[in-house]
Amino acid sequence: MQDFILSTLSLEKLESLIFNQVYRAMSEFNPKPSDPVKEELLTIAHVADMLSVSVPTVYGYVHQRSIPCMKRRGRLYFSKMEILEWVKSSRRSTADEIKAEAISSLAFRGKKMDKSTAKPGKDKKTNKSSPKTK
Repeated sequence: MQDFILSTLSLEKLESLIFNQVYRAMSEFNPKPSDPVKEELLTIAHVADMLSVSVPTVYGYVHQRSIPCMKRRGRLYFSKMEILEWVKSSRRSTADEIKAEAISSLAFRGKKMDKSTAKPGKDKKTNKSSPKTK
């Protein structure tokens, strides 16, 4: 059995309470997206901590130009979004993905070989002889 509480509320107060409850329920159902424009810059120490490597290792990545960074007045800065994309781009393929890629490559190569092994003769479109190969 439900408990009922009788109270004297003004119409404005009741509308406000209902509106706040509906707004809270809707915001939980559809959370606001995070601001994609906000760019967070990291120092080399933050990047080293984020990647779980030493600071000299990050300097090595910078020297090899393998990690995206910006340099301003002798200091290195890193975009958090670019670092995350850089990490994701070095993802290793699974065995199933490698197998599927190999099969599609062989299928493509097979189509190419069929055309290249055709005998020299007259081209049906131009009605000219194709050059003979040695």
